[in-house]
Amino acid sequence: MKHKIHWVAVSLSNKKFSKKKTLLHKIAVRNMKYTKSIAALTLLASTLSAPIVTAQSSDPAFKADVPESILTPDEVETRLGTLRFKDGAPDAETVKLAYDNLDFMRGVTAFLDAMPAASIHSICRGYEDVGMGPQSVGIFENLMDARSVFLTPNSTTVYVSKCYDLEDGPIVVEVPAGVLGPMDDAYFRFITDFGVTGPDEGEGGKYLFVPPGYEGELPEDGYFVFHSPSYTTMQLIRAFVGEDGIEATVQRVKDTMRVYPWEQRGNPPKTEFVNLSGKKINTVHANDFNFYEEINAVI
Repeated sequence: MKHKIHWVAVSLSNKKFSKKKTLLHKIAVRNMKYTKSIAALTLLASTLSAPIVTAQSSDPAFKADVPESILTPDEVETRLGTLRFKDGAPDAETVKLAYDNLDFMRGVTAFLDAMPAASIHSICRGYEDVGMGPQSVGIFENLMDARSVFLTPNSTTVYVSKCYDLEDGPIVVEVPAGVLGPMDDAYFRFITDFGVTGPDEGEGGKYLFVPPGYEGELPEDGYFVFHSPSYTTMQLIRAFVGEDGIEATVQRVKDTMRVYPWEQRGNPPKTEFVNLSGKKINTVHANDFNFYEEINAVI
């Protein structure tokens, strides 16, 4: 510090600066304690006045290798129209198109996923429309013809069909000998077969269908017991026509098939049969917006 003060004094020794010399000398001495601050400010000023040099690197240390395939272009031509983006963010119209498409895809998914449930619902509704109730079974006594709308019927089989509601408890189905066909749940999922491919092996027998969550007492023998994952179930069996003809086959079904609540097994109500032959009945789900109304009813 002494050297700096001496340098100031020497530089001001010229006579023509004699007046300034005395004044600056006094300032230097008096403000000795501020010298460090002045030096620091001088260094800062010289730094700011110097040209700014920015280090440039062709390969920054923290730069990712971003594949072109994951970048979002400014515009994309799609089946929805032109989608526009700025720095990867969609504009308002693109957002609308995307959400509309998402709604559409969800609608398609709902349609595809719900078709089995809609089909069961339509079959059961069709039976209700022709007067079938809890104690009635539909039978095509004179076979099926074009007036009935089913998915995959034929006109050479005695169909015996019914929808069941297990909400009030288990239901007994006494199946006649010589039949073939399934019992499905409300989503058209297989529960069991009756007859030749079922546990009765074509000899007939008593089936007991139990609803979800049922905690009551169940028999240990005498019944083929099945638990349904849904309250609604649908039976569609075929009665094999023997050498004695269709009429005798129909009569055997009427004489031996019974349906009734488990709670009324001691005194079961009479089973009624509704001849479905010749009736105009639709059992196929809708293919327009009414489909979603049907699914709403299912739910």
